[in-house]
Formats: sequence, C-alpha cells, structure tokens
Amino acid sequence: MKCNNIFCYHHEDICCNPFFVDDDDIDACEKRIQYENQANQSELENKPIILNLTQHKATQDQLSAGVIDMFPVDQEALKALLTFNDMPTHDIMLKRANQIAKFIKNNFAKFSHAMIGGAPFFMRYLESALRTIDIKPLYAFTKHIVVETVQPRRTHC
Repeated sequence: MKCNNIFCYHHEDICCNPFFVDDDDIDACEKRIQYENQANQSELENKPIILNLTQHKATQDQLSAGVIDMFPVDQEALKALLTFNDMPTHDIMLKRANQIAKFIKNNFAKFSHAMIGGAPFFMRYLESALRTIDIKPLYAFTKHIVVETVQPRRTHC
C-alpha cells in the first residue's frame, strides 16, 4: 500500500513502520497527522505536549491538561513492552526502555513530555531512556476518591 504521509518512515514508498502492518496503514498515517496538528496547536498555546505512555487511556482531566493518547496499534505495541510476566533482568528492562524511547523518537518527535506510570521497578529505566531523547517524563496522576461506609454490625448466634 502506498503511503504519502510525511510523518512515516518512507513517505513516498511503502510505509515501513513495523507498527503499520495491514490495511489500516492509511488510517494510522492520518492519525499521525492529527498528532502533528495537536502538537503544533500546543506549541502555539505554549503548552507542553504530553504523550500518554501508560497502559490506560488518559482521563478527561489529563486530556484537558494536554495529554494525548496513542492510537490502538501503537498502544498495543506499547503495552507489550510495558508488560512483564516474569521478574525481568536489568538487561531486559534496559532493552525495553530503549525500544520505547526509539519508537517515540522515530514516531512522535514533536512531543516534549511523556506521561508514564506502571510497574515501579521499570519506571527508573523508562525515565532514563526518555531523558536521553530529550523527553521529560511526568508521572500519571488521578485523584483517588474513597467513600467509606460503616456496615451494620452482624452478630453470630
């Protein structure tokens, strides 16, 4: 499939981004244009553009603050890199963090900040990898609201 989007690796040839693997290529490329437009708008408003690098969609408050969610094909790839089924070694965590940073550098160059969150043991690696590509890591925050209720006391006879 021909791709003419300037934000893809090979805009005048077949799209070579490994995350674009089926007939959704053009939709994915159009989404890249949307990212670029949002990034440009944020620059005009002098607001940081914050890419959501968590496994969850941003809340309305986060979206209002300038957080931008990845689209599903990128989100799934990110989830795979953020998910550890076994305790990872130092080398595995370093490799995955660098893979995420390389993907961000190649595909989301306009972003200056990233919202991160997830496995605490991995965040140090991800922070470091993001800083090497001049992305400022910000930790996700949502207000935790808890309502405590007192249950009636039950007696056992």
